[in-house]
Order: sequence, then structure tokens, then C-alpha cells
Amino acid sequence: MYELVISIQVASIVLVFIECMIVFNNLKSKTHAYLFLSCIATLVNNVGYLMRLTADSAETYYEASKFFFMGGVWQAFAFVMFIAEICRIRVRMPIRLALSLFCAVTYVIFLTTDKTGLYYSDWSFRMEDKFPVFEYEHGIWHIIYAVVLILYILAAAMMLMTTYIKEQNPIRKKRLLLVFFSVVTQAIFLILRMVNIFSLDAYYDVTELAFPIATVIMIVAILKYNLFDTEKLARDYVVDELSEGIIATNEKGDVDFCNKAAYKIFPELETDSDSVLEQIRNAIKLGDPISIEDRIYTPLENNLIQDGVQSGKIYAVLDSTVHYRDMANLEEQKQIANEANKAKSAFLANMSHEIRTPINAVLGMDEMILRDTNEEQTYEYAMNISAAGNSLLGIINDVLDFSKIEAGKMEIIPVEYDFASTVHDLVTIITPRINEKGLRFKTEIDENTPHILFGDEIRIKQIITNLLTNAAKYTESGSVTLNITYSEIDDEHVKIYVSVKDTGIGIKDGDISKLTNAFERIEEKRNRNIEGTGIGINITYRLLEMMGSKLQVSSVYGEGSEFSFVIEQKVISWESIGNVDKKWKESLRKKRSSLASFKARNAKILAVDDTTMNLRVFTGLLKPTEINIDIAESGRECIKLMEDNRYDMVFLDHRMPDMDGVETLQKIKEMNLDENNLPIIALTANVVSGARDEYLGYGFTDYLTKPVNYESLQKMILKYLPEELLDEYGNEKASNDSSSKKKYSKSENEYNYRPYSKEEYDQDTLIALIEIMESSLDNGNYKRAEEMIDMIKKYNYPEDIEEELKLLFDAIDNDNDNLTFETITNIKRMLNN
Repeated sequence: MYELVISIQVASIVLVFIECMIVFNNLKSKTHAYLFLSCIATLVNNVGYLMRLTADSAETYYEASKFFFMGGVWQAFAFVMFIAEICRIRVRMPIRLALSLFCAVTYVIFLTTDKTGLYYSDWSFRMEDKFPVFEYEHGIWHIIYAVVLILYILAAAMMLMTTYIKEQNPIRKKRLLLVFFSVVTQAIFLILRMVNIFSLDAYYDVTELAFPIATVIMIVAILKYNLFDTEKLARDYVVDELSEGIIATNEKGDVDFCNKAAYKIFPELETDSDSVLEQIRNAIKLGDPISIEDRIYTPLENNLIQDGVQSGKIYAVLDSTVHYRDMANLEEQKQIANEANKAKSAFLANMSHEIRTPINAVLGMDEMILRDTNEEQTYEYAMNISAAGNSLLGIINDVLDFSKIEAGKMEIIPVEYDFASTVHDLVTIITPRINEKGLRFKTEIDENTPHILFGDEIRIKQIITNLLTNAAKYTESGSVTLNITYSEIDDEHVKIYVSVKDTGIGIKDGDISKLTNAFERIEEKRNRNIEGTGIGINITYRLLEMMGSKLQVSSVYGEGSEFSFVIEQKVISWESIGNVDKKWKESLRKKRSSLASFKARNAKILAVDDTTMNLRVFTGLLKPTEINIDIAESGRECIKLMEDNRYDMVFLDHRMPDMDGVETLQKIKEMNLDENNLPIIALTANVVSGARDEYLGYGFTDYLTKPVNYESLQKMILKYLPEELLDEYGNEKASNDSSSKKKYSKSENEYNYRPYSKEEYDQDTLIALIEIMESSLDNGNYKRAEEMIDMIKKYNYPEDIEEELKLLFDAIDNDNDNLTFETITNIKRMLNN
């Protein structure tokens, strides 16, 4: 008997646990929450009672009773609250709180009954035929608790029957009836327990038998099954009403069941179910949808498992018409977006060309003034034009480069730069604008700031220019102040502190956070007459983030604003900038006297451009070289000249009317006018991302962007012009000795490998030196490249790097540009690995 009782109790626990899991998986409302609490309380109660049955002493029995009673006091409360929810009867908060408090007090009284005697006034414990027997005398609170349980049962039954009578929905009536049976079952066993009708009462609480029975009834009710015909109910109210087609087959593959949707999708199921199954299985195998008239369906397959054995398959046919239409629409939208992106890219390329073409003329003419004038004041004016034009060009590049804007590929490219020149450029750019408004421009520059720094000069200049321009725009009277100071970090780095302060209109506290929003201007109505797109501060903010800094803003509305930031820069030379204006004038004279030149009297090149001004700039820049230059203003004129003449190089503009540069190049190749690997350089204002690869793909030898500057043009000509055509280079006559035609003479720079000192190398330093050397070679600044090589040779390197450096110096010594490039690439890869 004892084993049977234990088995019943374990089964009860398992059933209640299953009910808990079912309710938990459908936990969506307060109704479910109360039912879940009731299930948990019942589970705790059942486990506690099993612990009672296995107790072998009064102490263990009493401890088990604490666990048992913890579930018991909350079980009835939670179940009655659940019934109130499904019967849609509102239980006021004070009543719920009072009932909750009663449960808590009851549990405390039970725990302390050995001291108070309120729940059990007296009790005893003994073992009888494996059963623990607990005999007790009722305390006053025991009687009160029993009365409350009876009231719970009556209230629950009354709510259920009242609601059942009013309910019209047959499914809901059945569910209410099942819940009512659950309550009645527990009430009946409670009454039987009270009248001691069973002989086992002394050993086993028969009310525990009510729990597995009531749990089974509740599981059926929860799943909305009809008590007498569950299959029909599920079929009528669940499966048949699904919008998806459901087909079930047995282990032989024959169709056993189809819902209404399946018959609607496949009417032939009634006459030829095998062909339908074959169609579905083939679609699943190929991963294809099924198209029927104007609808598209996706078939799915699952195994039917019963008692761990596969008893058939179930096929679900989902209506995916909307999904596939959406996918087709998305594909169409994607195509439209791609076309829009191409159009946008073409527009930006065209705008880049149209804007950069006049800048090309301005900077080109300015370059000729710089080269030809002997008046220092005129030269300084021209340098100011150059600084302002190049700064404008940098801004245009940022705005028009589609790939950088769209893909977030804007890069920080650190180089060595003259900080004094940077400051002077900033002052030169902003002064005219400030003067136009009658404002005072103040500069507070720490004269001890290091002279030569390593960082992204263009981005720094762009950031400060944006801030100065912004200050000038929003200041009607007073002044704009540029303040630059520094502090040392260590022997190689400094922090540069920059602030731009104005006496303008100021910014409201609530508007400061809007400054970083692209294309959004604060107080649009008030500032409607002030030009601007609202992107400058956003770009500034993003650039500073990329440099590891942040824009700080402080403002007093109506009085002015201050924008500031701090950036870290590497110091190349600690020599102070001193008086910026004085240093700048000295740098002008040095630059003027150091302009590189070469002569190639026997060379002949062809320049093709539809803009006469550009051709004048091109020929003017190359005038000192004495190169023979023919010009053409169209593709057809270019073809005619190439038929009649032999050229050493051709510079061919892309965007030309009638016959553009690409079409002209194709015609040249068709007519074999590019014999002997004639270098044909794409000369264009198109600088959008990927343009270089595009032009090389067309078949151009190389790519030169507008506005053309003399250094870039010189570098391109020296790169492709045969060496025997150079008459002079670096103001020295060329000779028949090939060694004299190298970029350096060995007397000036001994490239032969020398042993390194024992000073250990720093990887970051070597990378920086290699990059500066490479950049200097590319820009024709061979003296600077020589300085970098001498610095590289000061260190001791690992054997593999040492061998590559040896090869690099030999390549430079032998003027082998291809090997130089390959060796530099190898060294960078070794260092990065």
C-alpha cells in the first residue's frame, strides 16, 4: 500500500509539472499569471506532501510540512483569482491585498504553532507500517483556515455557474464547465476528508488524490479540448480554420487528413492525392515555391512522431504570395536605388568636373604668377590665392567624393607639415570674409608651439576653417578670436588646443545638441538670411571623432559662442613657430628659390582639352621645360594630329563634347596610333572614389587630376618620358653617363648599404619613415627622401627586414621604380604582420 501511495503522489507531481509548463509557454496575461501561480503552489504542495510521506522522524516531518504548507496557503487563493479573471469578475485591490495578507499570516502562524498553539494546539508523531502518522488537535486558526477554504470553493463554484449560464459561446461554455468540474473534484475530496469516510485517513490525505484528477481536467480546459470529442473539436476549431493548407499522411505515405485550406489550394486532393503529394515533395526537394494561378505557396514537411516512432508526415502549405510580391518589389526598389546611385555618382562626377575646371584655371594661372613674378608683394598675394584655392579644393573633394560620403570611407592621412604655414593659411582664408563684415579678427597663437608636426594637415585646416567660417557667419559685430596653445605629452608628442570664440548671436542650451545633425540649421527663421547648408559642424564633429577628439561648445545666447577641441600630434621638430607672419614670409622665399625645373627640348607631347583656358594653363606650366607642346580642343582634332605627328606623351581630357576622352582613346587604339606603348594620361576633373581604377580599366596609362599643379605634372612627365629626352634636370646639364641621369648622384647621396648602428629600431618609427620617403619620392622631393633614408640607416633591424632594406636602397640607387615600389610594399607587409 505504501508503494502505491508513493506512486500516486509522484504521478500527481509529474502531471502538475506538465500543467505548469503548458501554462508557462502560454503566459500572456494576468489570467495566465494567476493560473501559473496556482500551478506552482500546487506543485510545491505535492512535493512537500511527498516529503511528508518519506519522513522518518517528527523533525523531518515538521520540516516537510513547512514546504507542503507554503504551497497550500497560496494554492486556493491563486486558483480563485484565476477563476475570477476567466469569469470576467473584477476583484478589487483591497480584497486581493486582504486575501494575500491572510495567506501570509496563515503561513506565519503555522511556522510558529509550536510556540503559539494557534494552528495545532497539540500533536504527536509515530511510524506505522512505513507510514508516518501525524496526529493533532485543531487550533483556532486551523478552523478559520478551513472555513476560508470552504468559502473559496463556494465562491469559485458560484462565479463559474453564473458565468456559464450567461455565456453563449459553446466553446467557452465547455471550458467553464471543465474548470467547474476541477473545482468540484477538489471540493468533493475535501468533504470526504472532513467526514473521515476513508480508512486511510490516518495515513494518507485523500485530498491529494484530487490534484492529479483536477490537473488532467485543467490541462484539457487549457488546450480548449472538448471533453467528449477532442479530435473533432481540434479539427473543427483549430486545424480546419487555419489559413495554411495541412495534409497528414500515414507511414505508408497515404493521405489521412486534409484541412479546408488544403482542399481549397489543391481541389484535386479528392481525386488524385498522389499527384499533389508528388508536386509538394518535388517543390521541397528543389527549394522552389508552388505557383497556382496568381498565388505563390511555400511547402514545408515535418515528421509525425508517436511514442518515439515515426507514424507519418505532415505537410504545411503556406501562402507566401505577399512575401514574394514584397521581395519582387524590394528587388525593383533595389534596382531603382542602384540606378539612382549611378545617377547620383554621375551627377557628382559631372559637378566635380564643372567645379574643378575653373579652379584648375585659377590655380594654374596663379602657379605661373608664382613662377614669373619678381615682386615679393605680388608673390605673397599669389601664395595667398594658392592657399585659399587649395583649401577650397580640399573642401570640394570632401563634399563631392561620393564613395567617402556614402560609405563612410573618409580617412585621416598623417603627414609631416609646417604648423606655421597651416596657421597662416587659415588666417589668409578667413581674413577677407571677416573684414567684409567689419569685424575684428584676433589671433592668439603661442609662439612656442612646435614648428614641424606630424598629422593630417588638410583635415585640421578644414576643421578650423569650418569653425572660423561658422563664427564669421553668425557674428554681426565685434570680433572673432582664434586661440592656439599647446602642452607637452612626452618627448615626441604634444596636445594642440584650438578654440574659436565669437561675439555673435549665441546658441540656446537646447539647440547645442542639434549642431551635429547634418543639414539641420538651428533657428531657421531667425537665420534664414545666413548662407549655409548645415553640414560644416557635422563634418567637423566626425573628423574630430576620427582623430580621437571631440568638439566642445559653450555659448551664451545673445552674447557669443566658443568652439574648441584638443588634438594630439607627433612632433618632428621642436623649433618654435615664433612670429607666424615672419616665418611665413621666410618660407615663401625658400619655396620660391627651390622650385624644381627640368628641360626636355627634344620631347613632344600633345595636350587635349575642350577648354582653352585649361590648355593655356597646361602650356604655361610647362613653358620653362621647353617641351614641344601641341594642343587640341577636341577628340577628332587629337586623332588628326596623332595621324600626322609622333608624340612622346599624350594628355587627354575625359569630358569633351562630340567625342569624349574614352571614345578618343578607343579610336586611337583601333587605328594603332599608340604604338611603342605611347603613354596616354587621363587628364580630368573627375575625382570621385574609384575613378583611378575606372580610367586604368579604359586603357589609359595613368591618371592626373585637375586642377593640375606643377609638381604633379612634373612627376608624371618624368615618370613616363624616356630618359634620353631629358636635357637638364635639377639645373645641371645631362651627360652621356647614365649615372648622371639618376635622381641623385652618388656624390650627393651614397646609396650603397652601410652597416647600421646598434640602436634598436621602433616598428612604428620605421613605418612612418618609409611612408614619408615613399611620399617624397612620389612628389619629386628627393632631398627629403634622402633625409629619410639617412634616418632609416640609424637603426639596427632584424635580418629579414635588413635584407629587404638593402634591396630597397639598391633599387633606388639604380633608379628602378618598379622594384622600389615592390620592395616598399614587402617591407610594409612584413612590419604589419
